[in-house]
Amino acid sequence: MEQQRYGKLRRLILAIMILVPSAPFIMVLAIGYYYFTTSLEYSAIASLNRIVGDHRQMIESFLRERKADLGFVIRAYRFEELSDPQTLYGVFKNLQEKSATFVDLGIFNEEGIHVAYHGPYRLVGKDYSQEDWFKQVLRQGYYVSDIFLGYRRIPHFIIALAGEEEGKKWVIRATIDTYMFTDLVEKVRIGKSGEAYILSREGIFQTERRSGGNLMDKDPDEIVDPTPHEGTRTFVKKDSRGEEYLYATTWLKDKNWVLVVRQEEADAFRALRSASYTI
Repeated sequence: MEQQRYGKLRRLILAIMILVPSAPFIMVLAIGYYYFTTSLEYSAIASLNRIVGDHRQMIESFLRERKADLGFVIRAYRFEELSDPQTLYGVFKNLQEKSATFVDLGIFNEEGIHVAYHGPYRLVGKDYSQEDWFKQVLRQGYYVSDIFLGYRRIPHFIIALAGEEEGKKWVIRATIDTYMFTDLVEKVRIGKSGEAYILSREGIFQTERRSGGNLMDKDPDEIVDPTPHEGTRTFVKKDSRGEEYLYATTWLKDKNWVLVVRQEEADAFRALRSASYTI
């Protein structure tokens, strides 16, 4: 009987020796796990935010530079000079040396008539007076279009600036190589699945998406909130195929385009999951 009592006491002491140190150990482990995994998650999101911010600056810089190129032409030449095909050809060659993204160059009078053009299409003499882009550039002085088909029936976008001489306005317009612009946007490489693309306010692809999404197609994932937000917004959302992605979105300044950088959630948090398993 006494031996049985001592046996119970030994087991009690052993249980206490195990449980008492285990409680703080488990608590420390749980707290450490929480803060460590939270830190890794924050690091992955911060990295995506930094990438989308840097990429936005690069794209906005590209558009500003093309605007500045056309602005220099307006200041350096008169409307009559640019209406001459030979002069316009020389200007276009200079612009292409600055940036190979220029596809063509056109000059329009105040009535919207295409008076001079250098490029691969026959557009001289066409009337653009009723086109929205022409009305907007006369009103605002500067315009960047969404991707559209136009007379040439292929996807493209334009940058146009208005000049003024002796009370009369005129317009210079350049077409930007859509596929070179897409390459500029697609330079993002994050893990195995990271990608970047641009959507219009209506959710239309302005650049192609590597994982599927052609120019001028509707985004099947419907992630665009038509009300622009300040800064960068990050969130996790399933795409149209049911795959979960980590998204970072930001609106481009002075343009109704939203830059999207996304990465498969499993890929984005791969280091987090590996650390969790190790812990």
